[in-house]
Amino acid sequence: MATNLQQVKKLNNPGHTRPSLTDKEEFENRSLTNLTFYATALNKKHKYRYNAKLKKTRSLLNDVVFDIKDSLLDKYLYGSLKAKFKGPSLESRDKANPAIKGLIEEKQNQQNQVNKNKEKNNTDKSATTADNYDYSIEIKKQVVTTTTMITEPFTDFSGFFIFTWMTCFLIVFKQFWDFYQINGFDLSKSQVWTFMSRKWLQVALIDLLMYLSIYFAFLVQILCLKKVFTWHKVGRWLIYIYEVLFIVLYIYVAEGIMKFHWISRIFLFLHSCVLLMKMHSYSFYNSYLWGIYNELHYSKRLLKDISESVKERDVSPEIIESLNNSIEFCTAELNSQSDKKDGNNVFPKNINFKNFFMFTMYPTLVYQISYPRTNKIRWYYVFEKICAIIGIIILMMVFAQMSIYPHVIEAEHVMEAPAGIQRFLRWMNVFVDMMPGFIAESMLTWYLIWDAILNCIAELTCFADRSFYGDWWNCITWDEYARLWNLPVHKFLLRHVYHSTISSFHLNKKTAILMTFLLSSIVHEIAMYVLFNKVRFYLFILQMSQMPQTFLFRRYLNDHKILGNAIFWFGVCITPGLICSIYISF
Repeated sequence: MATNLQQVKKLNNPGHTRPSLTDKEEFENRSLTNLTFYATALNKKHKYRYNAKLKKTRSLLNDVVFDIKDSLLDKYLYGSLKAKFKGPSLESRDKANPAIKGLIEEKQNQQNQVNKNKEKNNTDKSATTADNYDYSIEIKKQVVTTTTMITEPFTDFSGFFIFTWMTCFLIVFKQFWDFYQINGFDLSKSQVWTFMSRKWLQVALIDLLMYLSIYFAFLVQILCLKKVFTWHKVGRWLIYIYEVLFIVLYIYVAEGIMKFHWISRIFLFLHSCVLLMKMHSYSFYNSYLWGIYNELHYSKRLLKDISESVKERDVSPEIIESLNNSIEFCTAELNSQSDKKDGNNVFPKNINFKNFFMFTMYPTLVYQISYPRTNKIRWYYVFEKICAIIGIIILMMVFAQMSIYPHVIEAEHVMEAPAGIQRFLRWMNVFVDMMPGFIAESMLTWYLIWDAILNCIAELTCFADRSFYGDWWNCITWDEYARLWNLPVHKFLLRHVYHSTISSFHLNKKTAILMTFLLSSIVHEIAMYVLFNKVRFYLFILQMSQMPQTFLFRRYLNDHKILGNAIFWFGVCITPGLICSIYISF
């Protein structure tokens, strides 16, 4: 019996190559116990593979869906500004309101008269048709535009958008002017520029080497495809070990060997996290499909051998049903992940250099065989985003130089003050002085990465799903913010952490959420170590405290949405400056 159990465990391991059962004599001598155990394992899988309400199988990869979408700012702000902005419109709406009401009443009276005439003379169909056209259709043509304009809510605040950017421009101009008065055009006197330009060539070469390193994941899948080894026995352990070495090695190289400045270190660390997530998603997506692919072929072989070889043995209908359910699900799962238009985008044909290379270029962290694509590159759009990237970087440099760097230097001397109230007041002065600059930097960082850079990359790669963020600025609770402000990472955590912990460790949803927050908090704390060379767990504690805060928000502020959003924005505004000041000072 122990031997049978070991064989069944092997059969259910993802990536395991199924033994050949084409030899009828071998199958005749096989114990029916193995088949029963295999069918039992399939029945357990069928419980979460089958949707009882819809009465059909469901894909386990439908947690993340890609579609043709514009980014929110492009769709509702920039697009609306370019296409619909015509200056003030509220006054014309108010003037049109009584006029359109009179027009509607007049046309309705005319239509009523037509109906009366129609009742008197039913034989004159042509005249009736003409009357219907003259009034009912013309009413729509004359009224629909104006009524739409009146009934739609007034939402055009485009002028404030232009005002905001004009304000930013004037602030930057003022900062540039102050810098010019002191230093002229000598950028070498800007400490921030010096930090960013220091060893830039070495940083670029390390970054390139880091990118090339992730092709190890592709190599592992190729070796699985060539049957050099199986994913379950060898491949997954290679990836586990390599992922740990990958993140640790490049932290050590940036800090211990190359002695990069903190700006270069945090850039390389964040990019290494992006590449690590891509590598992980590619590996474990294909590993899941390896399991489905092998299960499909093994179940088909069993069913065929049963129908051809078994004569007197009593194979229960339940076993036949389990095999059929397995074949149905596996076929549907593989088809749902295949691109019918391109025969090369079918598992396992997707394991090729071009497919992996394009995935590394796409602005997404979740791998799938194919993605929605646009037809062409809009070069004017690329130019707009490149200008935005350059402009935002310059803007951030100016804010950092004039509004943050002097206070960072001051924060390094907080511990020199006498312990007690004097030290606290000195730190408080630093914190308050840091807040405006960090508010601007955090907002500009979000805009630079999630709108300018990702949209530019998406356009260059014809990647059609531009949903890189949701309307996080309207959040009430921190769990909403965690989901919406960074959708690429959220999708990765949803599939490869949240759902993976549920399926692999059989955790409940609350525990899986806790594990997801815990992993995210650890990574953020590592980022603080890369920045400040300190392990203090300040950010870890603040981030984990978001869970009880979310519970309290939902319980006591659920009916006070505006207050909840105000508290949320208060936290967003003070946190960056608070984190920086306490990590530097203490």
